[in-house]
Amino acid sequence: MSGKSAYDSYMKAIAAERDKYLYKRALNRAKPEMRGMSADEREEYLEGKAFQNALYHARRSDAIYQAMLRGELTLDYMQAEQERLAPLIESELKHNHEIDLDFLRSVEKARVTLKQAHNALRRVTGAAPAKMMEGHLRRLAGEVEVKVEKYLIRTDFSKTLKPEEGVRQIVSYAMKTLFPHGVTPATVDRAFQPQSVRGALRAVVVQAFPELELCGQIVMPDGKTVASALQRAIEQAHGDVCQRVAKRFPATRLRSLLNDNVSLTRLQKQADQQRLQELSLRSALLDAIPEHYRDLYPLARQLKRRFILHLGPTNSGKTYEGVERLRMARCGIYLGPLRLLAAEQFDTLNLDGVPCSLVTGEEQIRVPGSRVQSSTVEMADLKTHYDVAVIDECQMIGDRDRGGAWTAAILGPCADEIHACASPDAEALLCRIITECGDEYTIVRHHRMTPLVAEKEGFQFPASVRRGDALI
Repeated sequence: MSGKSAYDSYMKAIAAERDKYLYKRALNRAKPEMRGMSADEREEYLEGKAFQNALYHARRSDAIYQAMLRGELTLDYMQAEQERLAPLIESELKHNHEIDLDFLRSVEKARVTLKQAHNALRRVTGAAPAKMMEGHLRRLAGEVEVKVEKYLIRTDFSKTLKPEEGVRQIVSYAMKTLFPHGVTPATVDRAFQPQSVRGALRAVVVQAFPELELCGQIVMPDGKTVASALQRAIEQAHGDVCQRVAKRFPATRLRSLLNDNVSLTRLQKQADQQRLQELSLRSALLDAIPEHYRDLYPLARQLKRRFILHLGPTNSGKTYEGVERLRMARCGIYLGPLRLLAAEQFDTLNLDGVPCSLVTGEEQIRVPGSRVQSSTVEMADLKTHYDVAVIDECQMIGDRDRGGAWTAAILGPCADEIHACASPDAEALLCRIITECGDEYTIVRHHRMTPLVAEKEGFQFPASVRRGDALI
């Protein structure tokens, strides 16, 4: 009688499992049709004739399910399982328990008794682990607090803390970088190593309820295991412990403990030393920099230089007069704004029998026996003593990008006689600079021999080119 009862109960439970399987298979086949439906539309479809008819035919066409309805087990593994589970089913029926095959399978696999399994289920569903751990939270939080305090004082944070350039207060930087949210659960776990807070909580529960350790793989009615339910309770208790500990380490206490940390103290000393070195270097640089910009060129300040300012419009002969004086110099230099202008003077002087070298940022042509050098203004040699220096296009001293080169060319050349060629609008600035250097100057004003007239019509090449025009 009991055997027949166990068989019927297994048959009923396994048939229900098979029915769920057939329902899922029918549902998977219907997914293309339900694609794009709303939740209400899907529910209506599943209750409708089309899906119910498909489910009916799935059940009718499944030989295994139909055999189960007749009370037959056609699969060998089911027959073997029924025989193995029969004693457990009979015991469940004797105690008026629902027959849950997943539960019984897990009991058989875990090799525990039904009594142990049911005790484990009652503990978990009755929240016994959580209540047991709650009674130990205060004690455990105290242990964790001690470990966290030691962790904050003794840990070598220099291995993980890499201060950015310019950081002065290491502890403040550590709090901002390593502890922006105070003592976190991650901090608690690191401080508690090599032990584990979760392990300590689990030990409390297992000591009180050893069956939970044995029955960890027992399946609960919701499909989850005893172990997973226990783990959820432990995680909740772990969070409670971390919250309690975090409240015991406000920012003031955290900062005080980090101030006592040896590695942070060492980093602070390094930062202080670097700061002192920077201040010392800055002080040395400030001491080395003269009060006035002109004194950056001490060699030139030792000379009494004489400037000839050639002021005038374009093509008025300013550069020509300066270069003519350069031809007679024993040692001279020409400084122009462009490599082409420097090359032009180089070619002209050498063709006229004046040995001249070319020095620009792009090339250097050293002519043996040259007594004159033609250069771009950025390549000015401010250490060699010259008889004559010619500085072309000095109005560019006001240029935003290249003005510094002309400033150096006016303040720095070691030349007895300097011819500075510029447009009239640069007169005031040049005179002021020369005067501040303590040098003398003479102004020579140049005028164009022919007027410069702008065309009234636009230029078109080659139609607008007339006989005698020069295209530059």
